[in-house]
Amino acid sequence: MKKLRVLKYFYVYFFIILLISSLTVTLTSCCNINYFIKKISEFNNKKANDSYDTTTSNTPDLDANKQSAELLQNNDTSNDNTNSADKITEGKNIDLIIEYHFGILGDTSKIDFITVIPNNYEDRQKISGIDYSIIPEKIFTDGPNKYAEFIILDPLSDFELKITAKLEIYEYDLERAMLLEKDQVPENNFSEYLKEEKYIEVNNPVIQNMDLVHILTEYPLDHVKMNYDYVMENLDYFEYNPGDVGAVRTLKNKGGDCTDYTDTFVALCRASGFPARSIEGYPTDAIDLAMGHNWSEIFINGYGWVPFDPTYDDNNGSSQNSTFKNLENKYIYMSFIRNDAILGNYHYYFYNYWGDNLSVDRVIYISTN
Repeated sequence: MKKLRVLKYFYVYFFIILLISSLTVTLTSCCNINYFIKKISEFNNKKANDSYDTTTSNTPDLDANKQSAELLQNNDTSNDNTNSADKITEGKNIDLIIEYHFGILGDTSKIDFITVIPNNYEDRQKISGIDYSIIPEKIFTDGPNKYAEFIILDPLSDFELKITAKLEIYEYDLERAMLLEKDQVPENNFSEYLKEEKYIEVNNPVIQNMDLVHILTEYPLDHVKMNYDYVMENLDYFEYNPGDVGAVRTLKNKGGDCTDYTDTFVALCRASGFPARSIEGYPTDAIDLAMGHNWSEIFINGYGWVPFDPTYDDNNGSSQNSTFKNLENKYIYMSFIRNDAILGNYHYYFYNYWGDNLSVDRVIYISTN
């Protein structure tokens, strides 16, 4: 009996020792796993920080923009639950007719007429054909713009020049740019779209003394949003003004038309270090198409040129058709140059004539198929 009791105690002690050893190995393994997880996490964080710290471009960092864009999307309570990745862009077929009516008021021997014409623009519009009632002397491009030039000799009476373009336009906005993540480079260079020019007075004290343009944000895209909100909150839309006043005058007037909104937003973005440009074209839903419309594009690193239209956003109430990150499919792009030397710094067209004075009127027709 005593021998059996000894054996019994031996087996109990042996089992306890074995159990303790197993628990020790398990705890050690768990500690090692946690240790390696911690080290991997520290390495990834360091790598991300190092990547952000070495970003030297004047334009936003892609990862920072992604985080900022996600925050914008999460904070937009008016948006539905549809993910931007599920957004489908459908083309819209457009017939654009531009008619120039020439009034011959005397003896005119020659007219040299140049007009900007629509061109293909990746993800925005595709031209399937353009017809001319008068054969152009030449068709050419200069920078991002495309032109047709016409030479008319000895016109005896009033006449019409008709340009008919068939194109397909596509919805493109910040949401779409975030989805496509384009790694574009401006056609010329960044300095072309950061400089001061007429009506975009980047270096004017009124612009430079604004704290807004010197603020550093955690996410660069947030700075663009601040500029956009500033225009929305501090400008009121006035009736169309055929004359140009520029960003500084617009800020002093506390309002203006679409050209003034665009000049101001572009000036603020350039002063903040973001390449920006004015866009000129036709929205398909405009009441008076001949007036045209101005909106803007800001170059954002990783997304390329992104369009914004603070004028429409400021005048559409609570509608979600035009917001900071969403634009509906209605824009026909014509010009990307604010002060176009080829057009004598005028809008859409320019002409020289030899002889007596003449008149030119423009009529726009847009039909959707």
